[in-house]
Amino acid sequence: MHDIGNYRSICLLPVVYKLFTRAILNRISKTLDEGQPCEQAGFRRGFSTIDHIHTITKLIEVSQEYKQPLCLMFIDLKPRVSRELEGFDVLSTSNPSRTEQSIYDQDLTILQRRRHRREEKGLAGFSATL
Repeated sequence: MHDIGNYRSICLLPVVYKLFTRAILNRISKTLDEGQPCEQAGFRRGFSTIDHIHTITKLIEVSQEYKQPLCLMFIDLKPRVSRELEGFDVLSTSNPSRTEQSIYDQDLTILQRRRHRREEKGLAGFSATL
């Protein structure tokens, strides 16, 4: 389990349990999709990361058109996730909360300073919480 890109879950339940879990998933999938924030596009039905790439391209085009400064930040979270998964391998069963807490305590927020013109009706800004 060193390469997180090759991970697939395995279900070892009997067929009856698989049917039951599929029925539950069919009932709650709409609620789960509606509960996701609009910034989340990678794991939502009908959305793709291409949507975010298109948004970033439009941000760059509009900032060049109006000659406004634009600051973009790209963060590669794969090394962080891999390091945390390796930590679970050596984790003792007596204290799992410390490692779980270190994963979820460090929220990262990206904000862009917004400038609005009265005649400009296009781009309003971009903010996301990872």
